[in-house]
Amino acid sequence: MGFDDIKTEIRKAIKRLQLNDEKILGDGLEWAFSHRLAVYLEYAFSGWDVDCEYTREGSQGDSKTNSQGKRKRPDIIIHRRWQSNKDDNLLVIELKFKNDDGNDDAKLREFTSKPKGKREFQYQYGLALSFKPALMLKWYENGQEIPDC
Repeated sequence: MGFDDIKTEIRKAIKRLQLNDEKILGDGLEWAFSHRLAVYLEYAFSGWDVDCEYTREGSQGDSKTNSQGKRKRPDIIIHRRWQSNKDDNLLVIELKFKNDDGNDDAKLREFTSKPKGKREFQYQYGLALSFKPALMLKWYENGQEIPDC
């Protein structure tokens, strides 16, 4: 799946989310909102695992940690469980429902950079997705923000 296809499917899932579940966001139920987006993404990314708040170590050491070895819980990831190859870690998504503190940018830069330290995996792409005050998408690849053209 190419980057343009990924962007198209993400935008479709966001539209479904806004159409069907906008009230959840208005009620401040951020984790529920993240879960609903993940449900819509499962339809678009068949053959991939879509997980929320993923930190568990699987039977083959599927730990999502940063380079210092601290566990990180990405809001949503699209990956193949128990695989650390870049080809098996498609997309990491950080959702923001209030003002951005820049922490998500740092996480996405690290998770899309080449593995280093105790981090043994790299995502192909990262997405910082903000809903308030308005919808904003910031994409990352190889540790750098890339334009959303």
